[in-house]
Amino acid sequence: LNLLYELTSDYGRSVMRPAIALLLTLAIAACTFARLAGASGNPWTWPKPIWLAAWSSLLPFMGLSATGRQVMETSVCHADADCVAKLYAIGGVEGFFAIVFLFLLGFGLRNLFRIR
Repeated sequence: LNLLYELTSDYGRSVMRPAIALLLTLAIAACTFARLAGASGNPWTWPKPIWLAAWSSLLPFMGLSATGRQVMETSVCHADADCVAKLYAIGGVEGFFAIVFLFLLGFGLRNLFRIR
């Protein structure tokens, strides 16, 4: 756990590491959402609902909102119950990592601007 804390935030002294980890979390979740939706090709050619689902799951206060759920259920999975369950699982894991990395990002910003 200590090694993970060092790697992801340099013990709260880095702002860049958690920001990169947060963007990496977004990219992995978007790729997984695209795979479930059957989208192929370059990421910039994926339909907007895939990116909207990935961003709404990344921000903890948006992921479980009515809009986020509606986009996931209707636009990405087309109301397939198995796909929707997988989307919620992926969104939950993404949300967990997002909360951790947002905390570490805030901790790094606090330490960056702390008056000594």
